[in-house]
Amino acid sequence: MFNKNTENFSELLLFPQKVLLYRCKGFGEIKKELIEYCYSLKNKSTSKNLTLNNGWQSDPNSHTQKRFEPFLNFLNDNIETCLKLYQLKPKGFYVDTCVINIGGENSYHNSHIHPNTDISGVFWITIPNNSGEFVFENPSNFGQNNLLNMLDKKESENKKMYHSYHINPIEGNILLFPSNLRHSVNLNRNKKDRITIGFNVTFV
Repeated sequence: MFNKNTENFSELLLFPQKVLLYRCKGFGEIKKELIEYCYSLKNKSTSKNLTLNNGWQSDPNSHTQKRFEPFLNFLNDNIETCLKLYQLKPKGFYVDTCVINIGGENSYHNSHIHPNTDISGVFWITIPNNSGEFVFENPSNFGQNNLLNMLDKKESENKKMYHSYHINPIEGNILLFPSNLRHSVNLNRNKKDRITIGFNVTFV
């Protein structure tokens, strides 16, 4: 439906990309143990080098390990809440991919998407200051480059019509987004590690 306007015109915002930011419940209770687990896994395995440069990434099936089970239960509980807030109503769901990322100084994630899954997310575990913004790219950026350049700044801000959109990560939050929405992570300029878990969810 077109938005009503007091002027002699109306407009319709088509095909929006819905992104959900959620503060996880119970994060403080598992944080220390989860960080210890991430480092223990790093110390006994080599990086899979999927999208992270100058850092370490786990096997995409890290969630299937027995020791990860309590953390997977934590993720599943919070993902279920996220799906409800997103207004999604699948009969069920399961985490089909789970990658632990440990990125030290000068690490960054290449631009990428998550194919062959229904929805994706990232769970931020440790986020030092200046450790890199999470960046979404406008899927229409190439085809609408000049249009976006010419758009009034206030209109651009009101409708979130940007070339890209930057988010400052917060420890203990989950960011849920369409799997085909291209994204990256900027350079970590802190000497401390940024630890995150990227995951994919399939509906049943």
